[in-house]
Amino acid sequence: MTSTSLIRIGVMGTHSTGKSLLMRRTEMELRGWDIPVARTGGLGRRAAKVPLPRGRRGRRGPR
Repeated sequence: MTSTSLIRIGVMGTHSTGKSLLMRRTEMELRGWDIPVARTGGLGRRAAKVPLPRGRRGRRGPR
């Protein structure tokens, strides 16, 4: 008998810090090791209700 443990991974951070890229690469790496991966829907909408402070530089760079 084989038991399977599910792991949920979430990444939080400010704008333009590479969160989506990190998760895409993590997903590709796990699949490369034949580890099943599934995405969870609606998590982004729920997370958007918890705003994070914007970085000092923002998207435009130093002021």
